[in-house]
Formats: sequence, C-alpha cells, structure tokens
Amino acid sequence: MKRIICTLAFLSCLLSTSAVTPEVSDVRFTQNILSRDVTITYILSAPAVVTADILTNALETAGVSIGAENLRGLAGDVNRLVPAGSRTITWKPRTEWPDIVIDTASVKARITAYAPELPPDFMVFDLEQGGALRYYASEEALPFGAVTNDAYKTRYLLMRRMDANGIAWTMGSLTDKRTNTTIEGAETAHTVVFTNDFYIGVYPVTQRQWELVMGDNPSWNTDPEARGSLPVEHVSYCQIRESAFDANTEDVAYQYPNAPHPDSFLGKLRTLAGGFAFDMPSEAQWEFAARAGHPDRYWGNGTIETEANLKALARFNRTQQVGTPTGARTAYVGSFAPNDFGLYDMNGNAFEWLLDWFIEDRTTMPDGDAHGAVNIIMDANNPGRACRGGRWTSGWQTCRTQRRWNMWATVIQGAHVRGPTFSDQGQSGDTIGFRLCAPGTAQ
Repeated sequence: MKRIICTLAFLSCLLSTSAVTPEVSDVRFTQNILSRDVTITYILSAPAVVTADILTNALETAGVSIGAENLRGLAGDVNRLVPAGSRTITWKPRTEWPDIVIDTASVKARITAYAPELPPDFMVFDLEQGGALRYYASEEALPFGAVTNDAYKTRYLLMRRMDANGIAWTMGSLTDKRTNTTIEGAETAHTVVFTNDFYIGVYPVTQRQWELVMGDNPSWNTDPEARGSLPVEHVSYCQIRESAFDANTEDVAYQYPNAPHPDSFLGKLRTLAGGFAFDMPSEAQWEFAARAGHPDRYWGNGTIETEANLKALARFNRTQQVGTPTGARTAYVGSFAPNDFGLYDMNGNAFEWLLDWFIEDRTTMPDGDAHGAVNIIMDANNPGRACRGGRWTSGWQTCRTQRRWNMWATVIQGAHVRGPTFSDQGQSGDTIGFRLCAPGTAQ
C-alpha cells in the first residue's frame, strides 16, 4: 500500500510516497495522575489524516503496540483530516484499565500522518450525528470493531478504499454471454486504467441508512426482525440523485457530473457530510470492486464462476443461508461471505444503480473506455441507466460480475420510467437498490 510518515515521541522517520508527505514533530505524551487521562500533543506541518498508536517497552524507534482494538477511545485531532499546526489527542485508558498508571519513560505515542491524497483503508461516517468523516488504518481500529458489526449496516456508513489509480485491468469478458440483447450490454473485453483511487461501500445502502437521511422507507420488502439492515430498494435513480419528489422524472440540471439535487438522497447526504462528494459508483468502478482482482470466469472470492460457487457469496434464485430471512424477500446485507476486497453483496440480493447512462458497447465511448469514465450521454433510442449485480430471485448467470444491464426506460405518457414503476420484463420494484462511492482523497 502507498503511504505515510510515522513519528514516535521525540523521534521521527519519513517514508517515501508519491504524494507530498506531511511531517510530524515534537510528539509529547503525558498522563493526569488523578483522572488517568492521557494527553498526546504533536505538531503537524501540513494537513493530513492522522492516526495514533501506543507502544509499550518503547526503546528508541521500537516498541510493542497495545493493539488498535484498545484505542477506540481516542478523541481530538485523530482519525480525521487534521489542519496543520499544534494538535492534541486525548485517550482515556481507564476505560480498559481503570487503575493503570503509565510509565512515560517506556510508553510512547506513535503518530502516523497520511497525505490527504492517500488516506487510510477505511472511512466511516455517522449518519445520526453527521460531522467529520473518520478514517482508520485497519479493521481492528474501527470504532465498533469488525466490519460485520450491525452499526455499519444501520447508523454508520462504512467505506473501503480501492487503490485503483494506475492499475491496468481487463473489464468485460472474453466471451459475450448475453441472452437478451434488448436489455443486456456487450461484455467486450478491454483494458481500463483508472486515474484515481476511490472509496466504495462495504455494504449496499440499507433501509435504516436511507431512513436516517430521508426520513422514510420506500422499500417493498418488510423486515421481520426490525433490524433495518435489509437493502433499501424500490428506489429510482431520480430519487437517489436528481429529485426527492418525483421518482420518475429526470432533471438534467442534477445529472452527473453536476451536483445532485439538494433534496435527493445524495444531496441530503452531502449536506450532512459537509459537502463531501458521495455518489453512486460508475459502471467501471463497480466492476473493478466486484472482481476484487480476479479475471473473467471467476467470482470475486477467486472461485470458478459456477452456480455452486456463487452460493457462498450471494442470495440468488431464492437460495437460503443461515441467518437470512426466509420467504420472498431480500437477505440482510452481509449475510453471505465478502469478496476478496472485503465487500458484501456485490452479486445477487438487489441490483445496484450506477452513475452511467447505459451504452450498448463501452468500447465505443470517445476514449474507447481506456479510463473507465462515466458515460454521460443518453442514447435516445435506448434511454436507460446502467445497473449491475442481479437480485435475490435471479438465476446465477444474471448475477455474473461482467453482466451489464439496462434498466431501460419505457415511455409512458411521454415520461421515462426508471423507478418504482419501471418496466423490466415483469420484474417487480424490489429489484434495485444501490451502494455508495466516494473520492479517494480525504476531506
């Protein structure tokens, strides 16, 4: 992984990186004997995402970490984008060790500064409180521990960084496996090289997450256990990005790359996050994340692309897994195994909206799709949006990572219908949800 600079108290070391690396200096570590609270101060030369660790048996540059799982009580100028200058972190060790007195001669603080262009692997956002985006270097450091915690499926957004910039990969498949060319796009294999890293949701957006942003729940699937972690569905592209009021009427003023409508889901989410540019993934970003580094004919966990192997990853064709709701509904997100990038439900459960207008063959785009750009041009003869992934009732081949779908627009009284009432060969409105994507640069 690309990165960073680390500083032990009174000592500093600089690691090379492609971005300008902020410097940390004058790290100091003190404990209040009465409250047992620890104060860590440091000086930061330039804005950076900062993380911290506590080392025991610290001699010169070496030491033993107490473990990220023991530092979830850190507060202040840490786990977020921090301005330059004199900064302060507080830690309350009495939460874990109420009577501990720290020997500051052998215990040190290690401060790690990430250039804003190269932030840590995990990003977390609090949908209830809003505020700053938080960044964490490992799963152990996350505020609620393992990514499987229900907090990340309900109250918080959990995003995983895709180090994609400059990586050449093959999009599409070597064999065009379409069965219906009316609503499926060509899978022409071609090389894509992204020009930016990005974050993508570990899970699809859930019903509870939608409720926290929008104040309602449009989903058709009911939640028998009231957990809130079924994927939101029965939502249109327009509700997500272009309008909060009319699910079926597009508004070109709010189409990508323009900012979303302020009353759409993305508009309200961006306001809650101080303007951070959350969006849906592009078609290329989605496929890169779903493939998880594997080639054509393989699922995202590295197994051969067969129906039997998909059962570990996805709810499809009404397949059942321990812990998922029975009957005619979607599964709770995260009920099945993740792919090798740690992402859940990339296949099956619910289709996912993407930013792109559908294009029959991506290699006909102006640059031949060399950089996986968003297709922003609507085909007047085929005016639908792209989606991927399949759904809980789909056959396994519908859920193939490379399969491209057009949620095609049916003209009804002059309006293009792409939402809860869209026509997609009889598929019902619980067909489609979405997951979030975000820039790879910290805010």
